[in-house]
Amino acid sequence: QAIAIEPNAAATLRLSGEYHYATREFTESAAAYEKLVAAGAPERFDPLPPSLGLARARIYSRDLVGAAAALDHARLPGDDPNLLYYRALLAYRSGDFLRAASLAEPLVSSMGDFPPLYLLLGGAALANLYLETARHYLERYVAAVPSDRLARDLLATAIELAARGDGAKPVDREQLFSALGFPITPADAAPPR
Repeated sequence: QAIAIEPNAAATLRLSGEYHYATREFTESAAAYEKLVAAGAPERFDPLPPSLGLARARIYSRDLVGAAAALDHARLPGDDPNLLYYRALLAYRSGDFLRAASLAEPLVSSMGDFPPLYLLLGGAALANLYLETARHYLERYVAAVPSDRLARDLLATAIELAARGDGAKPVDREQLFSALGFPITPADAAPPR
């Protein structure tokens, strides 16, 4: 109804961006947020600043170059924790798990009550075979979001690898990506970095 009445109103575009993100229509989410960014909409958290909504949608649609550009042009302070979190999420989605961890680790002090940060850190640590670190963060995430089956599976993998002392076996990249809600693409089968 909002789209029929006022399709380009800021509130309609925000609603559309979030609706399409929630329904996993990431390209449509990016289009709505792109219109908000182009219109110079204020970078308010309701629920996300437009630049971060655009970056998030592009990360999930695997438009990694576009996501990096959205983050580079965000009208937010360079040390904004939310901006840094999405930079870490982009690194994770790119398969650069070491960079994702190095970007995300300092955010624990400022975003400690944000469970997705623990999931990202746990997944990145698991990808890098830092099994105790992975277990630590994944346990914190699962305690906050016990209904997340994929995260519980990731935690079980960390526990199993640690128990076997199997720090040389790479973790399935599809499991690492799907636990964070990323659609799996053929590019995700590439060997870990």
